[in-house]
Amino acid sequence: MRLGGVAQLSLDLGDAYSQVGDTEQALARWRRGADLGAEPESILVRLLPYYESRQQWVELADTLARWIAIHPQDSRARFRLALIRATRDPGSAVDELNALALQRGESWSQAQDLAGIISTGLEQGGEAFALARVGEFLLRVGEPRLAQPALQAALERNPGYGEALAYLGLAREQAGLPSAPDYAQAVILSPDSPQAHLLYGSFLLRQGDVARARLELDRAWVLDSHSWAIAVERGRLEFAAGDLTAAETWFAHAVQAAPDSEEAWLARAAFYIGNQIRVDRDGIASAREAVARAPSDPRALDLLGLAWYLEGDLPLAERMFWGALSADPAYAAGYLHLGMLAEARGEGMAARAYYEAALHLARGEPLGDEAQAALARLP
Repeated sequence: MRLGGVAQLSLDLGDAYSQVGDTEQALARWRRGADLGAEPESILVRLLPYYESRQQWVELADTLARWIAIHPQDSRARFRLALIRATRDPGSAVDELNALALQRGESWSQAQDLAGIISTGLEQGGEAFALARVGEFLLRVGEPRLAQPALQAALERNPGYGEALAYLGLAREQAGLPSAPDYAQAVILSPDSPQAHLLYGSFLLRQGDVARARLELDRAWVLDSHSWAIAVERGRLEFAAGDLTAAETWFAHAVQAAPDSEEAWLARAAFYIGNQIRVDRDGIASAREAVARAPSDPRALDLLGLAWYLEGDLPLAERMFWGALSADPAYAAGYLHLGMLAEARGEGMAARAYYEAALHLARGEPLGDEAQAALARLP
């Protein structure tokens, strides 16, 4: 057998081990294939998902750098490498993030945002502060596992940084890891941080501990009575406590405090639409305000579509859902809601296809569970 054939056989054996979950044997066979002369690209394409799935960030960064040396125009790989570098040395990632933003390739807007966040963070508070802002950014874009090393690095540089610890608690919570001690310690380390109290109060509210959540959110509000985010969380708390009038007052206060904030309007829209309270008036009006401020945000478009769906205007709802997917083709909620719409029209085959797309994009997440349940109820 030729050397190339032996190398390919080793790669194939590694693939077989990977498929049955024996990742250590898979890695050994792939490395053996490399030693036997397999094409570097064929090794790298296997190592990238391996290191990503195991959260071996150092190894992943090295492998991405080798991949980019072969494919210098791969903006997705370059952005991923920049994100990983930002979790360890934020300043080293700024030039690459700015270059990606200028090229207007994939994720250019996020690259631009993060470059600005890092530059401002370094200028205002030094490296620990910048690392915490990187972690916060990664949480916002749905990267809780990658957020953890950034927040841990911030705490290594400043062990008393309670706000960073609170965000680390959120990252661990979103990754399915124990997080309560992080939140509790965060407010001890930084008792004057409204954000630490907000994050802890939000956690307690998710746990159903309304009384303790109220204490933390009250403290947050005393420290910052102009925060739309705290007002939103207090609105959610009052609704959980059964006081609709108080909840609406807080959501109204949120948009009054930040009338130009898309996020504040999105939160108010989600409250009315998600709970199906006056969708025809307050829900649609709030979603429209969010769309006006961010016409390309798939969340705003999808939420407005959901409002029209609930009101029975299926053609307009469909237009909004497709608008969300045009803005972000990987936006799973858009497919889920198109599935709901198709199901309402009695289009079973189309509904199944949309639900399967949503499940593929959001497997293991609550939205993926919704798609799975929807598929199960189809005939």
